[in-house]
Amino acid sequence: MWDLEPQCYVTSTNIIEKARLHVYRFSRPEIHLGAEMVAGRQERITCNVSSLVSGSSPSDINVTLSSRDSTLSESRGSPAVGYSFVAQPTQHGQEIVCQAWLRVGLQVLNDSARATLQVWALPHSVKVSVEQLEFGVGANFMVWCSAEGNPLPELLWELPSNASVELSDRGRTVTVHSAQLAHSGTYQCLAQNRYGTSSGHVNISIVQQRHGIVTVIAVLGVISVLAGAGLIAWLVRRRFMKS
Repeated sequence: MWDLEPQCYVTSTNIIEKARLHVYRFSRPEIHLGAEMVAGRQERITCNVSSLVSGSSPSDINVTLSSRDSTLSESRGSPAVGYSFVAQPTQHGQEIVCQAWLRVGLQVLNDSARATLQVWALPHSVKVSVEQLEFGVGANFMVWCSAEGNPLPELLWELPSNASVELSDRGRTVTVHSAQLAHSGTYQCLAQNRYGTSSGHVNISIVQQRHGIVTVIAVLGVISVLAGAGLIAWLVRRRFMKS
């Protein structure tokens, strides 16, 4: 801002009249984001019109911060505005708009600036799924893992047994071939990036196939029936011989 004092001379009376002239240079707003925004941390966004000097700014200036058609913060009579918040993973890629208006007499000057939030996040929403929780010996089955985070997390597994196990789809899928009793236990998926680690798990049981037990019971039942019938026939024959 510059203050000028033009002078007006009236030669006939030698009277000097003075008037103060205010000249403002209105520049485009500047948005300042945090160096590294991480989900769960307290962050702050500021916007200011740098060519308007604080303390000498006109009262008819208005600066607002908004996002998705919603006003986040507003400042009247000051060339700067700020907004504090706890960063969330869902805010990654969100556009921030700073708008400034300056009224000079009957004229209104305005300009705006835009910036995009980059919110980094540790792994979260880790989900481990399987078609069922119990399989028979010799069965084939798959376990899936998914996770969110920014950057995208790497997936690692802790398994009851590594025998006959295949990893695929960048570690998202575990396939067990010809399951054995040693494959019973906890299947834990670890999702990690440079901001931390999260995990999810599922417990799976491998059991002996039940139809084998049923077959044994059926055979024993048949043997019992035949033995009983033979015993009855022998008793009848013996009684007949005595008579």
